[in-house]
Amino acid sequence: MSTDNESLAILLENQDEESERLIRAACHELKQPVVGILGFAGILEEDLRDRVTPEHRLFIERILDNGRKLDGHLDRLRIMARAARFVDKQSQVELAPLLEKIMGGAEEQLRAQGGRVSRDPALPRCLRGATGDLELMFSEILNNALVFQAAGTAPRVEITCDSRFSEVPGTAHIMVRDNGIGIDERYHDEVFKACRKLLPNSEDRFGIGLTICRRITSRYGEKIWLDSAPGRGTTVHFTWATCD
Repeated sequence: MSTDNESLAILLENQDEESERLIRAACHELKQPVVGILGFAGILEEDLRDRVTPEHRLFIERILDNGRKLDGHLDRLRIMARAARFVDKQSQVELAPLLEKIMGGAEEQLRAQGGRVSRDPALPRCLRGATGDLELMFSEILNNALVFQAAGTAPRVEITCDSRFSEVPGTAHIMVRDNGIGIDERYHDEVFKACRKLLPNSEDRFGIGLTICRRITSRYGEKIWLDSAPGRGTTVHFTWATCD
């Protein structure tokens, strides 16, 4: 990991209200030139479509691709900065519609990979918390399950619940199991730390997805952990208060 990434990780993991404002302000200021770069590169791509060499077309495509990646990184940093800053333990979120929405957002990626997501009928009907926090949690975990797959493998994701292992009454033990590449036990804690990318060339991942999940669960007084081994997939476990 580079020195810059280490500094960013320290800032994110030891963030206070002032540093949150600084991160969000920086993201806002950086967003404007990125939007400009994408806009002008898009105009060049459209106006010069039939007049550029294959090499120049490749350059424009790389500008657009890297600009989109940077735009995504800024969005994720802003999400990280505000993740579960304000805890809402009173609102009630219907789980089935929430999961339908999340899977709908991943429909194109699932179709492209031949993926499938199944849900256990034993999942709780309702969870307590802010809709945005829960949507972010499930989205990040599902996204990891789809991204970290061996080439040519169709993703299989199971969302289940086992109330027998819930330590606190009224709390669900939720598991999201995938058939991905898996993670060596040595790194089970590392993946929850900011900017830890175990696969440097994996898509455009910035290494903060599970960090966001841990921040959210921690602020709600819940737990998150995983079981995984190379070649055997990953199961992300977390606890969450139910409405019952």
